Amino acid sequence: MATIGDPSIRALGTAYAVQGRALVHISSVPRGLECGCVCPQCHMKMVAKKGQIREHYFAHHDATNCDGGAESILHRLAKEIFESLGSVELPEYRFRLKRKFADGGVLEVNERVIPAGSVNIASVTRESRLGSIVPDIVLNPGPEALLVEIAVTHAVDRKKSRAIRRLSLPTIEIRLKPEDAWLTREQLKIKLTRDANCKHWIFHPDQRIHEKPFYAGVRKHKRDNRARLRDPRYLLGTECRNAALLMPRRHGPAPRRKSSSPEEDLWIINKWAEWFKRLNGRDPSVAEGVAYHLSRRQRR
Repeated sequence: MATIGDPSIRALGTAYAVQGRALVHISSVPRGLECGCVCPQCHMKMVAKKGQIREHYFAHHDATNCDGGAESILHRLAKEIFESLGSVELPEYRFRLKRKFADGGVLEVNERVIPAGSVNIASVTRESRLGSIVPDIVLNPGPEALLVEIAVTHAVDRKKSRAIRRLSLPTIEIRLKPEDAWLTREQLKIKLTRDANCKHWIFHPDQRIHEKPFYAGVRKHKRDNRARLRDPRYLLGTECRNAALLMPRRHGPAPRRKSSSPEEDLWIINKWAEWFKRLNGRDPSVAEGVAYHLSRRQRR
């Protein structure tokens, strides 16, 4: 007999169908058309295939291109299961950010925001609008609410993540696979409550404690880098002491007037570099550029 999740079975049908208004597993209904079920995706009539060779499954009675709606099944099952839970285990949340800079520098943060633990569920609200989004599940609605997103094939995108940040509510994403639609309710309940590997934090308000110094460090690094690039001593290091010896005989056309800002200073040097390339057929070296920069300072 084929096992649950066998690709050959998944191609034939699903393990769940709708009977009346309830989502039922193949194991709880009679065989054939007596099950009285319809597809949760296309609402067409389903047949309960319960033979002796293959794993039991629901199949469409009429030919169709419908895949059975594994994502819709998992969303609905997860929401129903959460309504019957008293608590749920949450994984540890470590806030990680890393930024690489053009000069080779790296700034990184890896801090624990909250430890692993469990949250008691007093009440559950399904698909209720909060601001500009509609979370799949809201546990304990109120100031201490926890948002739960169920992801099968579509994870939380950047737009929704920004909306969650504006709400400033802790949010986890539970990532399920299409083959999880073959699990029984009890098996899926165990996965939703105890499996920490399928739960991923999207946002927690306490992460801002670590965000602020990280982004402040990024801005400081960029400011310092811009300042170094304007300083000829950074370009030549210890050789800047002998920069006068490296100065070429011809320094190029002198500017018509003195520069009044670092941006204008950089524009003048770029113009000199273009002149140097036309004259010598190559780009100036760093030493030649610094020497020109120093000679301009001497002529001021």
